[in-house]
Amino acid sequence: MRLWPKFFCILIVCAASAASAQQWQIPTPRQSLPVPSDGSTVNYPNVNLIPGMKYRVHTSGWATVSSTKETADACYYWQVIPFAPTFIPVSIKTRTSGANEDWFYNFWKASGFQGGNAQKSGIYDASILSSGNPLSFRFFDTKEPPSNYYSDNTGSILIEVARETPGIAIQKDTLDFGTVRAGTQKSLLDSIESYGVEGYSVVNVSMLGTSASKFSVTSQRVVPFVLTETTNEFVFTYSPTSAGRDSAEFHIFSSNGFGADREKVIYLYGNGIKTQLTFSPDTLDFGIIRAGKTKTLPELIINGNNVTVSVTGITPETPGSTYSITGSPNWVIPNGNSVSIPVTFAPTVTGTFFEKFDVTTDDGSLFHFYATGICGAPSVDLEKAVLDFGKVILKQSKKLQDNFGNAPLPIGTAPLNVVSTFNSNPAEYTITGNQGVKSYDPGHLETYEVTFSPQVHIPLCGNHDGYFQLNYDDGTSTTITFLGCDHAPLDVNLKIDTNYYVSAGQELDVVQKLIDLEDPLDSAITPVDSLSERITYDASLFDLLSVSKGALINAAEWNLRSVPMAGGIDVTVNSTSAHLGPGGPLLVLRFRAHSDAKLGQFTDLVQSNIKFGNPFEPLATTDPGKITISDICFPVQVTYGNMGTSIEQNNPNPFNPATHIHYAIGRNSDGSPVQVRISLYDALGRFVGVLVDEAKAPGMYDYVFDGSSYSSGAYLYVFQAGGILDRKTMVLAK
Repeated sequence: MRLWPKFFCILIVCAASAASAQQWQIPTPRQSLPVPSDGSTVNYPNVNLIPGMKYRVHTSGWATVSSTKETADACYYWQVIPFAPTFIPVSIKTRTSGANEDWFYNFWKASGFQGGNAQKSGIYDASILSSGNPLSFRFFDTKEPPSNYYSDNTGSILIEVARETPGIAIQKDTLDFGTVRAGTQKSLLDSIESYGVEGYSVVNVSMLGTSASKFSVTSQRVVPFVLTETTNEFVFTYSPTSAGRDSAEFHIFSSNGFGADREKVIYLYGNGIKTQLTFSPDTLDFGIIRAGKTKTLPELIINGNNVTVSVTGITPETPGSTYSITGSPNWVIPNGNSVSIPVTFAPTVTGTFFEKFDVTTDDGSLFHFYATGICGAPSVDLEKAVLDFGKVILKQSKKLQDNFGNAPLPIGTAPLNVVSTFNSNPAEYTITGNQGVKSYDPGHLETYEVTFSPQVHIPLCGNHDGYFQLNYDDGTSTTITFLGCDHAPLDVNLKIDTNYYVSAGQELDVVQKLIDLEDPLDSAITPVDSLSERITYDASLFDLLSVSKGALINAAEWNLRSVPMAGGIDVTVNSTSAHLGPGGPLLVLRFRAHSDAKLGQFTDLVQSNIKFGNPFEPLATTDPGKITISDICFPVQVTYGNMGTSIEQNNPNPFNPATHIHYAIGRNSDGSPVQVRISLYDALGRFVGVLVDEAKAPGMYDYVFDGSSYSSGAYLYVFQAGGILDRKTMVLAK
């Protein structure tokens, strides 16, 4: 039976790396290909082999041809064209019998690779120099036309092909030693590995380049050597002699390498540096010491290199220097570390001394650090001769500091020796700091903290004075004088300063004010931050609707707490961050008169149980208020003078930007107009301006206040007319 041509082809690819191989290593390319000869048609893809490369072909198995007309042939194919293959024969052997014989024997014998009789083992090897064409096998019939093929061959053939020409793989083609200090060395490892059936022959190696002398190499094997699918390790060493960039090339020469593998290059780089040392501090300042004394300070030498540095010497440049180094003449400092060097200053005469130290290292580098110091004399130095404490609240305290010591200048030769101290008023002045025998070296200062706490009240800033005396070994002394007064209790007044009128069933606001008659309550000596009190009234005539903060404590820092009771209320105001100011509206109490109240009935507003949150409380007096049932339409303050004159609370309030201020003017006894003045103050009691200042005839008046040009906040307006004085608060809320 005639069939299509049957081709037995070898496919050459790279096998997978062995599990133990590193990533840089290259295993020898191998491929195993079973070739059936049972009559089936098998086509394998042809692979172009590298021209000039030798390959090792290993075959095993047998094949039987059934006809004496068939011939076995192995050949290189230029191309595969059905029915008309073009080939260059490698060997041709005609079989004249269909006996079961070893087919490959004659192929290898004909190629001259192996001779002799048939090999019963059926295993043969051959070396083939590739011309770049695919390697293929086939059976064909030489008696028939070339297009006629038979498929009645039997047997089993295994063909294995491996690269024979050796190659080389390098673990790292570039080694960078980084930064290395001159005079030291650094080593790095590199490896090569051969692949291919034939061993890679290294015949020579060479170090080339302008910096080749700074690099050296040690080989695991003695050159020349042969590597057969194994590795060789090189140890490269970089030894810079100066600062700068260095490079070299390590060349590996082979006698049997293929192409670029005949000469391989490993590139070497390194950066040489000189020693880098820094000092902390750069200059040691010993200050002032007296002659015959010594002082030792540490100088920190810091190694800023990436290698260990040996300091071989530290010497002062001045012959007979007052400075010296103690300890080992050699200090080894690991990279990134430091060493502390003790430097001693020992002057014998007065003066200022400066020194320069030479620091040498194992690579010949030279560095410097410096020292300065003074040899001086004792001199009393007192920052303040008088400590004036001013006024301090009784039983409270105030602290001041004074500095005393052996002054830095003028310089001299002796310490300042204190043999005793004396406090004239220990009951009221407490002194913190050294007291008693003490020797102060030149330049030393002692800080004394003095606390003044007056224990009794002496009027008119009476004598709370005292002093602190320091006595020296030469019979002299120094005195620090203390001046202080105790602060008398403050007088304050809690005042509801008007008589209020309201119609039955109507509501009105009553303002309680804090009036400070002496120092402001927020001064440094009286930080009053809370106040509690009780306000009582006649509950049969009036209901207390609410208690709110006045302008004095209207800030968010102040808390208001009110606890109602029958006919009264307990009020507490306090703050953790603010203090009571110099005076102003404290509370606003809103009352409502009972609807059945009769004209002329009234209630007194009594303030009691007053307590300030301060260890030294102000002395408080009170002016109680009064609310009277009246048929007038606005509250009137009646004190003395013209009884028909009064002023209303502005409306609206709060306002933005305008509000109405209504007031009534009565008649003078002599019939003349009444001089009216309305003045404006801010929440701190500072004068802002005059709203009205003119004579008015009896009648009702409406003044419109425009706050467009004023800042938001509370304002106090004071009404003066015909002997009437009244003050009210309005709030501008923009």
